[in-house]
Amino acid sequence: MNPTRIVRYTYNDSKHHNFNYTDFATTPTPRTPGAFRVIKVKPLLTAPQEIQVYEYSNIQWGAGGGYRNLLAAAKSYVAISHVWSHADDVDAKLNKSTALKQFDIDVDPGEGGINFKRLGWVGLEQIAQAADKYDFKYLWLDFFCIDQIAKNNDNEMGLQICIMSDIYTYAKWVMVMIGGMGAVVKADDVTGWMDRAWTLQEAVVNTEVWVLLLWDNGPGKLTVTYKGSTYKFFSIGPSYKPNLDICIIKLTDLLDLADAGVKGITTIKVVDGAFGTPGDVARRALRMALARGNSQIQYTGVWRSMYLRTSSKPVDVVYSIMGIFRLQIDPFRKNRDPNFVFNDLARKVSVKSGLGPAWLTIGGVTGSDIPRDPTSRLVFKFPHPEAAGKPSKNTPPEMMFMSSGSKEWAGYHVDDSEWYIKRYNMRVMSQSHPHIINAVMLSVGDPQMPIRNRKVPRVTPSGSTLPSRNYILRSYAKVRISSFTNTLVWYGDLSNAASRKIKAVFVGEVGDVTAEPGGPPLNLSNESTISKSPVDYRGMSFFLFVEFTRKRSWHVVADGVFATSASKFINKGRSIFTIGRGSQKTWSAWPTASQTKFNHRSRYFHHSYGVQPLSDWRVPTGREQQQVIQWFGYKHETPYRGIPWVTQSLAYNIWDLLKDPKWTKLNSKLTDTHPLSVVSTSAFWNEIPSTATTQTTWRIRENGAAEIPFSYGGWTRSQCSDLARAGVDGVLLHDPNTGPSDVQYQIRVSFGERVMYVHFKQDVETKSQWSQIYVVPYRSRNDNLLVINSASIISNLPPKPSPCAPVTELGLPLGASNRDVGEAIARVLMQEFGLPYDQAQYKAMYMWGTNLSGLADVRAMELRKRYCFRGLDPANYGGHPQDFLPW
Repeated sequence: MNPTRIVRYTYNDSKHHNFNYTDFATTPTPRTPGAFRVIKVKPLLTAPQEIQVYEYSNIQWGAGGGYRNLLAAAKSYVAISHVWSHADDVDAKLNKSTALKQFDIDVDPGEGGINFKRLGWVGLEQIAQAADKYDFKYLWLDFFCIDQIAKNNDNEMGLQICIMSDIYTYAKWVMVMIGGMGAVVKADDVTGWMDRAWTLQEAVVNTEVWVLLLWDNGPGKLTVTYKGSTYKFFSIGPSYKPNLDICIIKLTDLLDLADAGVKGITTIKVVDGAFGTPGDVARRALRMALARGNSQIQYTGVWRSMYLRTSSKPVDVVYSIMGIFRLQIDPFRKNRDPNFVFNDLARKVSVKSGLGPAWLTIGGVTGSDIPRDPTSRLVFKFPHPEAAGKPSKNTPPEMMFMSSGSKEWAGYHVDDSEWYIKRYNMRVMSQSHPHIINAVMLSVGDPQMPIRNRKVPRVTPSGSTLPSRNYILRSYAKVRISSFTNTLVWYGDLSNAASRKIKAVFVGEVGDVTAEPGGPPLNLSNESTISKSPVDYRGMSFFLFVEFTRKRSWHVVADGVFATSASKFINKGRSIFTIGRGSQKTWSAWPTASQTKFNHRSRYFHHSYGVQPLSDWRVPTGREQQQVIQWFGYKHETPYRGIPWVTQSLAYNIWDLLKDPKWTKLNSKLTDTHPLSVVSTSAFWNEIPSTATTQTTWRIRENGAAEIPFSYGGWTRSQCSDLARAGVDGVLLHDPNTGPSDVQYQIRVSFGERVMYVHFKQDVETKSQWSQIYVVPYRSRNDNLLVINSASIISNLPPKPSPCAPVTELGLPLGASNRDVGEAIARVLMQEFGLPYDQAQYKAMYMWGTNLSGLADVRAMELRKRYCFRGLDPANYGGHPQDFLPW
């Protein structure tokens, strides 16, 4: 499908009017919300210049990701990376002269009420020249390819955010206008490109990233050779400044050249950032993030680099990297603060295959003094503290750090070394909160005296009390972990480790970025602000140290690198434990034989266990659901391994809250979570009450509750399914046409030896990988659990007639053989539950041959209730069936 031109804006128009979609539309049909659009290159090079916007109305987010194939097949285009704030020299020209042929575009009012953005026709012409020289027909530039004026809450911006990473991924090239779209800048100009959130993703997701610069066009100046490496600038043509050409250079070459400090050439400052912080810190982090040949190095660099960046909307710092990990977060979660969204991303990255919790070493393998989020207790705090929907100060991220006692730039505490985790042995088992961790957990002895300080190379603030500006201090001493005693370098509190029963959690093996395949040359030895590490940590072991208390459950008290080889710990016995606010406290940890799976209960139940579904939300009187309890495990039966998903329905009504265009009341209500309760009773299968309001003699107790978030973003029902498939957690409320509506979700319970694992899928389309899992302990005698059906308990119930149908309903006479009874049961299983013959035979054998004493299968239970097989007298049907069944 060819794109359709929808906007035409000329140089003559710009003399009297701002650019916008409404006034300069070329078609009567309005633009498609969230559709992919491009700008044609040639009209930017002909006089008078024109901005012609073309739209692919069939390429937009959703449809299970099928739009990516269409995007890949679209006309070849160049995606432009830039910053909205121009370099100082360009900004001055845009505001004080006509040299750059400035014009304005309408934007939604932001902070300060500014409702336009100033650009230059010269900058557009320069980028078009570069694109045209390499035969590109189209450009993608957010100023023009995204409608900057919101229209009737049509989700234009949110939908565009959903495909942002794909736009840069499928572009043939990414070109960086590093000083903003006013004009190309010189290499020694100060720009904010390195500071901004979105530019990280734009630089990482595409392999062809080129920077436009003004560079010396003198003889031999376009090629720079230094220590065996060659860096090439390619001229596009002359610029408006004498002796300088418009040139392009590979981003990786520009970063390496800036780090090299070559004498005799222009000093490269455009990749230093605009805040005056040490530029080499940000460059090294980005250089790691560009290590596409080694995913663990790359992801470590992404987290480090992200932690140094800022945006006028703090939550954009998170959104701007989700595409690097091929993850989706609901960009309309306005009711959640940036720290929540940061945690959400960290959890998702941890469970995605091949990624691991690379954020654990943002502060370095020798120990981190970055404070951890009090809710997670594992993920670090997000360095932007603003509340949901509030703008940031747009300054370098600062935090109160544990070692400094005052607010400092995050870059002083983000690791700036060559060390990273090469292989993760610790597994995060679910994207849910609290975290479920599968790891090698070992005993720890007290650090042996004396405890000394080790200098770890790191950029430090100029006002530091340290005697030097190029290192930080970490503790080191001999420590026993398990049966190994060796040197540990750490940050944190390990005093009285033995008596406090602190445990060492083995995270993984330490590697050297510069020595691994696919790793970048960080040029650490050439830097003035940091030196190469004097200690080689390769192959050593990185540990978290955790302490368990009944008040706080597990929490991290220290982390660091242990000198014993990681190979010594890889095959040690593993445990599962939970960490984070709201964690269960019955068990500190429990053993497991697998790195990736939960253990399975082999003993029979002492109680029956089920899940009480989510309550309907804000529905009119009479619409409340009965909250029928879904029972998954029955007293005196052993659990079945393959318990299927059960679909539940939730009714809700938010129609009155949507009358407020800002959704203020709705967003306030959406901050609350909703309990999905795990319940138990001492009743057997044929006596359990179906709801908490059913009259019964049996008490139903709440063992625990999974707190489920609700989210609303104006999405259609199909868009909610797409978000759920992509892993967005919680119940996604779709946009109702009017009045009450409903959503479906799925639940199941798997039973471990010590605890239950409650699985929740926010949509029937959600992959099991993205299900949320919550740990709930079994019931014990001394548990003082809440009784949820107190009002429905009676002293006794009148006897009920037996609901069991006679065996003749199977079409069998009294005295039928065991084979006939088994075959009849198998036929019913096949007909009513769609089981294949071999499975039906297997279940029939257990249903008849052992009277279900060892079976807990939901489908078999339904059949059992209907035909009452447990109550049949085997003497009437061939004697003892367990002795004579043929299978």
